Amino acid sequence: MKIPKSKRKISLFYLGIDLFFISLCFWVSYLHRYFKGGFEEGFKYLLYLQFSSLPLFSQYFGLFFFFCIITFFSLKNYELYGTKRGRSLTDEIICTFKGISLSGLLSITFVFATKSYVISRLVFFESVLLTALSLSTWRVCKRWYAEHLVASGYNNQNTLIIGAGRMGKLLARELSKQLHLGLRVVGFLDDFKGIRKSMPEGKVLGKISELESIVHKNFIDQVFITVFSQGKSVNKMFSRAKKLGLGVKIVPEFFENASPNLGISYIGSLPILDYHCNGMESEVEWMVKRLMDIVFSFVGLVILSPFLMAIALLIKLDSPGPVFYVSPRIGRKGKTFKFYKFRSMHTDAEGHLFELLDKNEKDGPIFKMKEDPRLTRMGRFMRKYSVDELPQLWNVLKGNMSLVGPRPPIPSEVSRYKDWQLRRINVVPGMTSPYVVQGRSNLSFEEWVKSDLDYVENWSLWLDTKLLFQAIPAVLKGKGAY
Repeated sequence: MKIPKSKRKISLFYLGIDLFFISLCFWVSYLHRYFKGGFEEGFKYLLYLQFSSLPLFSQYFGLFFFFCIITFFSLKNYELYGTKRGRSLTDEIICTFKGISLSGLLSITFVFATKSYVISRLVFFESVLLTALSLSTWRVCKRWYAEHLVASGYNNQNTLIIGAGRMGKLLARELSKQLHLGLRVVGFLDDFKGIRKSMPEGKVLGKISELESIVHKNFIDQVFITVFSQGKSVNKMFSRAKKLGLGVKIVPEFFENASPNLGISYIGSLPILDYHCNGMESEVEWMVKRLMDIVFSFVGLVILSPFLMAIALLIKLDSPGPVFYVSPRIGRKGKTFKFYKFRSMHTDAEGHLFELLDKNEKDGPIFKMKEDPRLTRMGRFMRKYSVDELPQLWNVLKGNMSLVGPRPPIPSEVSRYKDWQLRRINVVPGMTSPYVVQGRSNLSFEEWVKSDLDYVENWSLWLDTKLLFQAIPAVLKGKGAY
């Protein structure tokens, strides 16, 4: 569909403002790092285009250019290069932060991929934070100004509601409260005499068959259709409104059961109302999530390799048996995979499980015991600080697991799940999850599953990032770990 020229101009204007703020934030952060107390000198180099005199300028410019491109595409993906009347201020700020966070994560990958290790972490993180704050702030100002103009009557659209029943009246009340939408209800059309008599004089402008003449007399811009039990009539109304050049919106019959995840998609020429049962639908975000898993798991394995070898040696010295515990776990959509941990129990632990079942301290299909006699001395330490989980970085690198996601269950647990609990294995399992952050074994099994389902239904890259940072203090404290 061709984008109107006016909208293209607005998009370019917004993009230009973003470019100005991103450039300013990067430059300020750069000067803060390399010209402390002497910003004037740095600005002099910029003013006279003496870039060769600036420290590591080419490396920083490459990162800046990459960050700009990714940020523009990311914000465009969230439809932030325009002013959607129905979008809330909170939603616009959240989408801005999501877009900048995505750009920041991809830029970290860019730094590793290009081996630009000389780039200062202070410059990078300070510039990303300043960019998120500045781009959000100017959008808040823009939103407030636009909503003030529209609420005061600027560029309002005359709106006609077809159907003066309960649904039509409810819609009119909501539109009267949402002045920033700029939709001024002129009146209703309805065929039922009883409804026309019960409405205040002048509110029902006529019958539905009089649509064309009423549209012309009242300079209508938008039509809302709230009568839906008459399929053929609705199709006729829709076609007539389109021919008149009107914007047409249809309130769905099942609106009371609708949710924020309801959208529209197309199969061929057929429009489909599409309910997304969870937030894990964006292919772009899924690709980024997988890319971050690969990068961070690989880097983690390389950096931690001396520590991992030391732990392996201590396990061998502490008790006889293999270093690793390998067991089958259930992954995404019920697929079984080999799950790796450092061995924290004696080698005959599985054989003694039946003897301890009556001492289980957890509800549901899982077994947890605080003073489990099967644990080795090294195992108690590893369990407390989750050191035994580090080999799962290999699972993450292979793609069996992610850095963040519901913890992978064993097959015997899954066989005892209720139907609604199976949804937690509909996604890739993770090393850390809301379960880890919220207290691990201190949670009941039902609380555990509900926290996982809440994650599945509200997933985003921002949520993953937040959980990763929250997991660090939770693991160091060892809360609920045994």
